[in-house]
Amino acid sequence: MKKFITILLSVIILMTISSCVTEEKYEENITPKDTVMEGVKQISETTPAQQSFFENVKMPEPFEYVGGDENDYFYSPCIDKFNRVESGVIEHFKEYLESELIGKWGDLYNSLEPVYSEVTNLMDFPNIFELIISNDIPDNVVIAAINEHNDFYKEFYKGHDDEQSMLDYIAFSQEDIDALLTRDEAIVTAHFATDEAIITNNNIFSPYWLYCHTPEDYEEAGITPEMIEEKIEMYAAFEFSNEAEAAFEEKLSSFIGAEVSLNNGNLN
Repeated sequence: MKKFITILLSVIILMTISSCVTEEKYEENITPKDTVMEGVKQISETTPAQQSFFENVKMPEPFEYVGGDENDYFYSPCIDKFNRVESGVIEHFKEYLESELIGKWGDLYNSLEPVYSEVTNLMDFPNIFELIISNDIPDNVVIAAINEHNDFYKEFYKGHDDEQSMLDYIAFSQEDIDALLTRDEAIVTAHFATDEAIITNNNIFSPYWLYCHTPEDYEEAGITPEMIEEKIEMYAAFEFSNEAEAAFEEKLSSFIGAEVSLNNGNLN
């Protein structure tokens, strides 16, 4: 429900701004200021249909039903407000962006599910940190954009029963802002990672990455059995299909050297 509300608000804001901003046709040979956008665009366009994708990684589709928030952090290695760059923030940043980026962020965000299977670094996918660093957005502009973003949602949720929980979910705290302004990838990764993600050095791995890769890939990435053992109980909360649960249990068990149960989050 939270994600639905956020998406609805984003659409409303984008519609307002789009009346003032004319999008230029995306030219295939342009990579805006060396950002990740072109790479994401190419991956999302060349990624096979879901069924073919999971056949290629030799895993079943993870979930029988798509929708709701319960499986969000299976896919993404970072929390939602870090991933989502709303149109009001883009409006503040647009002086520093190539025109191809204006109005494209929502499309990129919605195309990321297959790309998350290859994300191992904050600069691998569209997010507010990648946008700030790749386009050299000044601190004062970042602060102004985030303050306006926060003010909008504080007013919108004012008086709601779940006001504070919604603001925690979507607004940036002072600690969030301070982390972003360090421009230090290690600090930002640790601060905005989901509880379910695994961090090694500056690299970050979502459960989805683990699901789509092999134990040999885990070892090569510097992931240890102990790192995964700490996450098993959280992974058990995902609503896997029976087939996916069995396949993921087998993969994790072979790497850890103990029988993993995603039904109850135990190691045997």
